[in-house]
Amino acid sequence: MKKQIRTLTALGLVLLVLIGAYAGIRLGTRPSEGGPSDATQADGGEKAFEADAASVRSIEIRGVTYEKTADGWTCPSEPALEMNGDKLNALVSTFLNLRKTGTAEGTAPDQVGLASPETVRVSDGSKTYELQIGSKNTISGTTYFRVGGDDTVYYTATDIGTAFDQSMLDLVRYPGFPELTADDVRGFSIERPQGNIRVDYYPSGRPQLDYSQSFTYFLTLEDGRVVPGNEEKIYDVQGVLAGIKPNGCVSFQATDEEKEAYGLTDAQIKLTVGYEGGSYELWIGNEDETGLSNYAWMPGTSYIYTVDITAEVNIEAVILDNLISRSTGYVALISCNDLDITSRGKNWHVDVIPLSEEEAAQEKAKYRYEVNGEKVDAYDFTLMYMYLADPTGETMIPAGATVSGEPELSIRLSLKNNKYFKEAVIGYIPYDDNYYAIVVNGEPKLLANKLEVWALMDRIEETLDK
Repeated sequence: MKKQIRTLTALGLVLLVLIGAYAGIRLGTRPSEGGPSDATQADGGEKAFEADAASVRSIEIRGVTYEKTADGWTCPSEPALEMNGDKLNALVSTFLNLRKTGTAEGTAPDQVGLASPETVRVSDGSKTYELQIGSKNTISGTTYFRVGGDDTVYYTATDIGTAFDQSMLDLVRYPGFPELTADDVRGFSIERPQGNIRVDYYPSGRPQLDYSQSFTYFLTLEDGRVVPGNEEKIYDVQGVLAGIKPNGCVSFQATDEEKEAYGLTDAQIKLTVGYEGGSYELWIGNEDETGLSNYAWMPGTSYIYTVDITAEVNIEAVILDNLISRSTGYVALISCNDLDITSRGKNWHVDVIPLSEEEAAQEKAKYRYEVNGEKVDAYDFTLMYMYLADPTGETMIPAGATVSGEPELSIRLSLKNNKYFKEAVIGYIPYDDNYYAIVVNGEPKLLANKLEVWALMDRIEETLDK
């Protein structure tokens, strides 16, 4: 048995040696003479072309010529198209920096895809350089190529087959897509089968609607109500919208028939994205044949793009209720003159009294709080006030729901320096077995959990009855 194992091991070693020798012959890297020198291998090989990038005037890929002018890159066969100069410059750089990693000696061109190669040409106006691209060696990862006018078959570690696999539509600069981040987006609207969403941005707020003057995003609901937005959740959606970029272009002169075929005549998803200085619309249609992208079109343009399928997935996942603020707004103590609180049949009047510098230094506080004429501890009152002046709920009050009855907890805030609101009256009215309705200045806002409201009532009594 041991003898058999030794025999099999020896045969395995012989087989590995033979495979290594065969691979060396196929790649032209025999350890003896005939392969690239050590110096050539160390620096990646000789350059395939000796040309200056600054002097390049044109590049031809897949039979389409692109010309470089003082104003940028153009396509003479389609002069109306705006070409992506960054991509074309990168392709010229790849061409000029190509190196001959080695030679495939004894290799027939038809064995390595060079009988009918993909050809790329670069011209500086006086001389044209030609690259013939063959197949890729799946074992070594190298690609075979020839240089125009030279019958030698070379190979390179650069994946030139993929680099130059570019159609004209791949090299178009896509108009209408500004470079945005989540911070740049200034409101948006989403139309989709499961419900529409509209978010408007007001850099100075909407003081006519917001007594607290603490919101900059507002949602307009389908029943006409305007409510403040949850800025953190809205920011996440803005990131999704800003991240939608074309990953391809299937038509730059779209016809009505193409739009219909791609599901763009009456798209299921219609977006409007606002940003500083403008906005754009984007309609998202059917999935493409790969199932990895959707077709997309900007109304008013003639391009049909593809965008990553995650755009559709993420937009469909946006939940309207999550974008609505769970707070009716916080009023800081410095914006409050006084307040009246009624809870469980008890009444408290609280005066907020600014202190002089001397008094503030002595009491270690900027304000004194007097409840029904009696001073209360500033620290305890401030903690209670943080909960009192920031009414929060669990969910919106359903559209059309009726809220009636007397509040079991009521807070009246007398507001300073507020042009539109002299006071804010916040009431907690029983809604059902589980919730109170938070009503602000007579307008139903949110539903608050009864247990949390009862806890707030307890805190009020503990603080103000000391």
